[in-house]
Amino acid sequence: MERRALLGLAWACVPVQVVGGFLVGSDEWWWVGAAGFVLGAVGFALVFHALGLGPGAVGAACFLGFGLLAVSALTGPPLWAAWFGERAECAIVDRRAERGSWDDDEAWYVVECDGGRGAAEVSARGRHLGVVGDRVPLVFDRLGVVAPLRPDDVTTAGAWLVPPSTAVVVWFVAVADRRPGWRRRAARRR
Repeated sequence: MERRALLGLAWACVPVQVVGGFLVGSDEWWWVGAAGFVLGAVGFALVFHALGLGPGAVGAACFLGFGLLAVSALTGPPLWAAWFGERAECAIVDRRAERGSWDDDEAWYVVECDGGRGAAEVSARGRHLGVVGDRVPLVFDRLGVVAPLRPDDVTTAGAWLVPPSTAVVVWFVAVADRRPGWRRRAARRR
């Protein structure tokens, strides 16, 4: 594949990483986020391997790819809920625990909320939401992209991390192919 096409693929991986990390926090679209996670971070490293960069540069590409995904996953859903969320007072009507993927129990709550929202199933994401009968405030996404969050989880504080993280990845894409020290060394013949 031509160098210009490979660099185009590297540039295309950056928004895939940001959107993929953001969608990992979604209840309905998490699988798209997981696909973005794989395509963005792993694809990013594979592109730089195909460009002939050494293992250090490919490792840095992989690290930066996963880092951008992590920043996006941690800051995206709370930021989205701050912009597109609406607060509702809800009563917990049922709680069930399922075996989680990391040997801990994942709690799911069925809540009924004021304002005609009806019953909704909410993941506590490793936190205790309350007991059956408790009233709890929740922030629901009006567009239905991210899962309901507790009001104290809705914040714009982490939004400042996304631009510098993206800038570092963009800088890496711009200079990695031009740095002669990052090229794979030709095998020595004896």
